[in-house]
Amino acid sequence: MTLFTTIWIVCGKVNFSNLSRYSNLSEKTYRRQFEKDFDFLNLNLSVMDAATEPEQALLRVMDSSFIHKSGKKTFGLDWYYNGSASRVEKGLEVSLIGVVNVETEQSYALSVEQTCAQADFPELTRLDQALDQLRRVQPHLPASVRYLAVDGAYAKEKFVTGVQQLKLHVLSKSDAMRTCAIASRRSRSREADRACMRVK
Repeated sequence: MTLFTTIWIVCGKVNFSNLSRYSNLSEKTYRRQFEKDFDFLNLNLSVMDAATEPEQALLRVMDSSFIHKSGKKTFGLDWYYNGSASRVEKGLEVSLIGVVNVETEQSYALSVEQTCAQADFPELTRLDQALDQLRRVQPHLPASVRYLAVDGAYAKEKFVTGVQQLKLHVLSKSDAMRTCAIASRRSRSREADRACMRVK
């Protein structure tokens, strides 16, 4: 817990040198501990559980965020869409899965993963990476939250179909509704029809 309390009081950048200045732990200790894995997902779920009531309506959300980064050797460096500038720029991207409390309008970040550059994994699209993250996080998320809200960039048939295979319902823009209509015609199943009605 020393790490999290120290982050709140650090002036300037949060790095090992600064963390050691504002706590009784050395820089070497911070470096050594950061080499170990930590289950941030379960920590974030615990925070969410403590802050929400069982009867409150929750909504799953997923989106990506652009990070400015220069250099040539940084892992994941590629061309990504920067929504703030409304254009594609060179930098980094992270994919976020969270939960929104519909009643209090508060959001809780649960899982954040860096998007891999296309050159590192040419066989995977960015939607493939997003689906993979969702599949791995799915078993840990509240089973009662069945709706996933995403941006229009995710409203592609491959992504929507993958989400529906996880027994979730997609909420997005018109592209997703057209995708659902295609999936419904192909499967001819009542469940697909009901999923499309929920998106509408």
